[in-house]
Amino acid sequence: MDELGVPSEFFFEFAIHEVGVNWRQRNVTARQRIESLPESLLHGPFESFFVKVGDRESAAKLYRAAGECRLALSVASRIRDEDMGLLGHLALMNLHPEGFLGREELGKAVLQVTGGIPGYLLTSGRFFHYYGRRLLSKAEWTDFAARFLMPCTMVSPRYIGHSLSRDTCCLRLNAVPPHKPSVPEVVAALGAG
Repeated sequence: MDELGVPSEFFFEFAIHEVGVNWRQRNVTARQRIESLPESLLHGPFESFFVKVGDRESAAKLYRAAGECRLALSVASRIRDEDMGLLGHLALMNLHPEGFLGREELGKAVLQVTGGIPGYLLTSGRFFHYYGRRLLSKAEWTDFAARFLMPCTMVSPRYIGHSLSRDTCCLRLNAVPPHKPSVPEVVAALGAG
């Protein structure tokens, strides 16, 4: 947050939610997906919490509480000002890459799609997360999300659909066995700086 220049009195948004076998894992073939179309449109319930940017103690308590309840804690892209108005969005993306030859090739592709926004690539277990080091306006965030759909090889369209519908991208921060057994960890710094 220091790199983004967000004042410590502004707010992170976190979401606490259940995890399980997701719709894409349960419906592998096109026919299964067509037959379970109504289920594809459902959003799982998210409970939102707001923590001041500089309040690491409250964020740590929220992290521990989610883990004790075997729930996922995700950071949302929305950053709120002291009046809870939208300051902007963090450049976050859940990557489900197909066909990439490794992290280096994926990192180069992320930089191409984002127009060079430096950031971090994290492994999340099965897939990857991207944390960009730039705050985006509402319009920039919508374009950012849409650009990841265009290559057809980097993200789940369902993730983008849920994000646009909720008006925020969310990335899991903790492990929730057995479905999400790994804590996401940084594997590469992307771009300048």
